[in-house]
Amino acid sequence: MLGGIAVYIISTFYWFSILKKFDLTKVYPLQSISYIVVLFFGYLMFKEPITKNTLVGTLIIVVGVFIITKQ
Repeated sequence: MLGGIAVYIISTFYWFSILKKFDLTKVYPLQSISYIVVLFFGYLMFKEPITKNTLVGTLIIVVGVFIITKQ
């Protein structure tokens, strides 16, 4: 429990330091990348199936993040 709290505190300070350097509208969509990471970790660690709908949804997220963050 304490380890989880410590990681949360560290990530909060890291997030604030990122927001000082970059625009929120550019950085916030990048959090959607976590959906992709979870998809692959779920497949590798828990042998969860990756369906066609999951892949299409993931592709939509990637394209959306790319469009938003592109300068």
